Amino acid sequence: MHSDQILNFIYENKPIRIDILITKLTNLSRKNAENLILQKKVLIDNNFVLKKNQIVKTGQKVKIFNDYQAPKISLKPIKMELEIVFQNENILLINKPKNLVVHPGIGNWDNTLLNGIISYFEADLLRNDHIRPGIIHRLDKDTTGLILVAKNVAAHNFFANQLAKREIKRFYKAIVVGKVLHKMMKINLPIARDLKNPLKKTISFFNAKPAITHVKLVKNFIYQNQNLSLVKCQLETGRTHQIRVHLAHIGFPIYGDPIYGQKVDKLGQRLHAYKIIFTDLDGKRCEFRADLPSEFDIAF
Repeated sequence: MHSDQILNFIYENKPIRIDILITKLTNLSRKNAENLILQKKVLIDNNFVLKKNQIVKTGQKVKIFNDYQAPKISLKPIKMELEIVFQNENILLINKPKNLVVHPGIGNWDNTLLNGIISYFEADLLRNDHIRPGIIHRLDKDTTGLILVAKNVAAHNFFANQLAKREIKRFYKAIVVGKVLHKMMKINLPIARDLKNPLKKTISFFNAKPAITHVKLVKNFIYQNQNLSLVKCQLETGRTHQIRVHLAHIGFPIYGDPIYGQKVDKLGQRLHAYKIIFTDLDGKRCEFRADLPSEFDIAF
């Protein structure tokens, strides 16, 4: 079993039923959470959980062996409005809106960006039993901006290789809480799963992956009597939640981030992938941009 399928942490929130906790941490259904329990794959304080309604208390150690395998599926085309920034015979570049999950997964097989993509055009790469076909990189649900999609196997392999070599350059803009004083920063801190909350990532030097983010200050400003800053970020690596974790760790959480900062409204975190640079299959160097969404208006 892969390490990312094992959740091992100290529970530090309010008491909760174990089956409900499993669904929150894994996106499994209550029935599949119960199956994990029946298969003796869930432990509390090193004892097997025997009942789905057992209560997990604050301070207890929880271990979940989540080796549930989702059934292979045929991706369902769902018609949706997509903002196409650019496309040719190999790629599709989309400006993703807020509140849209990129990949299908347990609990949400249909209402994702990928379902909208396969509705938009016919592509064998996107009509198979894989869950992440065609998608070269990802954005969080509430992060807006540019996503690169391959239309065929040759393009997918080409761009996946380019991404692995860090040759695809991705740039973000973010509004952060606090007055950033440094014009330029390089955050070089490894990221791992948060042992206290498996839904989060954290800075760690144990079982962590290298992560580097370059940050440039654009401007400081005040909004609703609060010091905020607009910054540009360039990813050198691409870890899950990387920019959010790095900025929060140095004391500048992204404005509206409900996990690493504080929820302020229904618009979520102010994080936007505004620019991408890559080389196309014909050797041409390409650069594309996406305008900031309206929730960034508070910075201007």
